[in-house]
Amino acid sequence: MAKLTMSKIMVAAAKGDRKAILEHIQRYGLVEPYDLEKEETFQQVDTESQVTLFDRNVQAAEQALEVLNAHIPEKKPLWQALNGRRTISVDEYAAQQQQVRATYSAVSDLLSLSQQQNECKAEVVRLTTQLAELEPWLSLDLSPSLKKTGYTAWFFGSVSYQAEESDFLLQLQQTISQQNPEMNLEEPVPIGVQILSQSTELTCMSVIAMLSDAPQVEQALRGLGFTRPNHLSKELPKEKYQRLSQRRSAITEEIQLISQLICDFAPQRDDIRFLADYYRMRAEKYRLLGRLWQGKNVFLLTGYVPERYAGPLKKALEYEYAAAVEIEPVDEKEEAPVMLENSPFASPVSSITEMYSMPSKEDIDPTCLMSLFFYLFFGIMLSDAGYGILMVVVCLLVLKKFDLEPKMYRNIKMFLYCGISTTFWGFMFGGFFGDLISSFSKAFLGKEVVLNPIWLNPIKEPMTMLIFGVVLGVIQIFVGMGAKFYLTWKSGHPLDALLDIGSWYLIIGGACALLAGNVMGLGTIGMIGMVCFLSGLGLVLVFGGRKSSHIFGKIFGGIPKLYDITSYASDILSYSRLMALGLATGVIAQVFNLLGTMLSGIPGLITFFLVFLIGHGINLGINALGAYVHTIRLQYVEFFSKFYEGGGRPFHPFRPTQNILDLRRKQTNERIGVCINWGGSFHLFSLLWFC
Repeated sequence: MAKLTMSKIMVAAAKGDRKAILEHIQRYGLVEPYDLEKEETFQQVDTESQVTLFDRNVQAAEQALEVLNAHIPEKKPLWQALNGRRTISVDEYAAQQQQVRATYSAVSDLLSLSQQQNECKAEVVRLTTQLAELEPWLSLDLSPSLKKTGYTAWFFGSVSYQAEESDFLLQLQQTISQQNPEMNLEEPVPIGVQILSQSTELTCMSVIAMLSDAPQVEQALRGLGFTRPNHLSKELPKEKYQRLSQRRSAITEEIQLISQLICDFAPQRDDIRFLADYYRMRAEKYRLLGRLWQGKNVFLLTGYVPERYAGPLKKALEYEYAAAVEIEPVDEKEEAPVMLENSPFASPVSSITEMYSMPSKEDIDPTCLMSLFFYLFFGIMLSDAGYGILMVVVCLLVLKKFDLEPKMYRNIKMFLYCGISTTFWGFMFGGFFGDLISSFSKAFLGKEVVLNPIWLNPIKEPMTMLIFGVVLGVIQIFVGMGAKFYLTWKSGHPLDALLDIGSWYLIIGGACALLAGNVMGLGTIGMIGMVCFLSGLGLVLVFGGRKSSHIFGKIFGGIPKLYDITSYASDILSYSRLMALGLATGVIAQVFNLLGTMLSGIPGLITFFLVFLIGHGINLGINALGAYVHTIRLQYVEFFSKFYEGGGRPFHPFRPTQNILDLRRKQTNERIGVCINWGGSFHLFSLLWFC
């Protein structure tokens, strides 16, 4: 149960060593830099242009990876997604760093091919659109540029509806008559209409008329919605269609050729990944470089470092770079960043604390206090040995077979411990996939075999289960109050600890003893409980208003404090969910077992197997999620509220920002750290447990 104590570090070194020192600090991720106030003799260097360049290179590498993945996706089993980033040693990093220029050239070629391919695809779309526009005109055997002859005029166009030759010709004649009443036409105007193609939305046609009637015919055609096509040229439509089709086929072949060229870059996928992380790290380094105060010959770096690593880091920087390093404690009034350190048993639930809030400087780390209750409550809520064994087996296989990221590693360990707890309470309550053994043996073996609970059957004894959950709740609340008592006493207020917290120990403990004595018929215990309860009430009434500035408040200020009884009672009753969720898991499991044993014989076995897989899979998923959520709720609302404030700032050290490769990670019991190699290099040694 600990927060790592932070120290301040100030490094002053030769300006020529600043990049090497930053890389050194970045690699081991133990320093969180902070900005100094402006120094008159120093100035900051503008590195924005370099950062922009590196960010652009990162973006190019990521785009290249997207192009490769689009053309030739990596074929990995689904479960391989559990593997973390590929670890890379310092020597491998140095070797690949020599290939950065060649890799960036490959990225440029790859993106150039991708751009060329995209242009070809856009051209194919354009050609396809043109071909679609030409299709209705393929039966036109005259050049669209032909407008007239010595005696006739030609019109090529379309209307946006389905038309027949005779109907359209009649409408055209009527329109001419209506638009030209002065002509007194006794005979119809000689006009020829030929439908070239038609659909429900478009009719393409050619119209021929005498040259002398051309103005009237053209005006009438416009009145009927007749429009000339803009995409037709002097070339015959079918000839143009053939030419564009050949062009589209050639471009399609070019696209396939480019795709093959892009696929040829697949062996360089890992190199491109390295390139992305390489420039990402350089961008981070130059961002920090722009924040440093630098003089003509020296530079300054200030930051927070965990106290236990400050000494080794100081020696390493002084030995490697002849730097001047000063270590000093953090001022009590200053809110330093927080880094948690816990045992392997408690570390898996540190993410629960982090989701709530990091501890402030006045808080203790609640992770260790919470861990035992978290595993305990999860197991009671799920409370099925079959589900627990399944969880344990799956978690052990994942831990053994996959190279997990530290965060995922801790989460899997958390569910491993939850599975162990679930198995234990499953046998205590007699649950193994519900009543699987009893139901199966009775239905298919002709003889019922019963797995009796070691302690109690919650379904048959729900009140005992309820009392058990409430007792556990009282214990956890007492632990939380004890933590508050400790913090109050440690802060120099022992009287407040005794009167404000000790009095509630008497009230709650006395009430529990009084209730237990009456229920069990133990008068002595009941009498002791009554004395403790009344003593606690008296302390609250007498001393509850002692801090008030008015005499009235000092005398009667304790009365409102008694209202907290309802809050404590509500918190204690919240632990009844231990019984509720435990019963839900067992009852639902028994229902599925009952459904699976409704048939007999071979069909019954098949049905039972299917119902077992589907039903218990659903039950495990839903109730495991419920146990996880409600266990967290008990910690946040009922437990943390008794002593934990939070509000601390997480420790964010300057470390490699790597999305694909991991230069830092060491996956051996999650231990990483630093030491001094007096031969001149900085190595892993002093253990930092993230568990």
